[in-house]
Amino acid sequence: MLQALARAVFLFGGCVLGLKVQDVQNELLQTTQVFHFYIDKNMFDASIGSYGSTEFRAALLGKPDLPKWMFLRQPSNSDRALLYGSYHDHGELNIEICAINKYNYKTSLRVVSLQVEKRQSEALYEVEMKFLNLNIEDLFDGNWLSGLEEIFRDHLWKNSPVIYVTKVASVVDIGGRVPVNPKDKEGVVVRIGGTANFSQDLRTLELEANQLRNRVPCPPDYKRTSAEYRFRRKNFLSDWCGFRLITLPERLDGEGMMQHHDLAFSPISLEEDSFDPPGLCQSLKSRTELKMG
Repeated sequence: MLQALARAVFLFGGCVLGLKVQDVQNELLQTTQVFHFYIDKNMFDASIGSYGSTEFRAALLGKPDLPKWMFLRQPSNSDRALLYGSYHDHGELNIEICAINKYNYKTSLRVVSLQVEKRQSEALYEVEMKFLNLNIEDLFDGNWLSGLEEIFRDHLWKNSPVIYVTKVASVVDIGGRVPVNPKDKEGVVVRIGGTANFSQDLRTLELEANQLRNRVPCPPDYKRTSAEYRFRRKNFLSDWCGFRLITLPERLDGEGMMQHHDLAFSPISLEEDSFDPPGLCQSLKSRTELKMG
């Protein structure tokens, strides 16, 4: 779906252990562009067992949590998890993933080594939108993201030669409430990036959204924006109170990226190492035993 120039090599237990070529799985990643891949029990040692449900946890290798730009999502009653995010810097990262069988408490550990290469044309501008009728797992299923890019590429941001999705997050992960009705969707926040300045169509939408935000409370189900029909045609239910235009900080020669504060991600930074947590699998096993005991 999203093309990139990197690879993610899956290593069992932190070393190759005689893996054959066909056992090495490659993923395509690129700086500043959303990536995702699925995790299931077939990736882990068979000794974990096939009977019983499996829970997954992940962390940056040697750290207590995932980096602030990456999320692990496992829907209830599912034996499959979704790892997703986007990274601004190129380089190598190792992600430790633990699987535990909640019936027999057997665990298996795997390390994902991500090789991220720099995108040739990175977004300088972003459009942030909120959609009420989707969960994160829905967004990566089918053609939702490519359809969203198409709306901007063909209609709203035609002056930008490069358009791609830069960030996604569940509304719950950025401080929203879990829906009272479990059948309702959590909602998602998506950022669409472009290399050209905002079009007049986007500026007009910003003015319309600002008028909505002046209301208290902002009406999330308001439909009368000039672009509403374009999103409805592709089954996106927009919350225009969440619409905003973002100009990204410029790169400084020799100094990397200026500090950019982003509320859409976990507060734990890549450099965080303030305590020495127990091993990921041991920590997950203890929590599972406590919940099921």
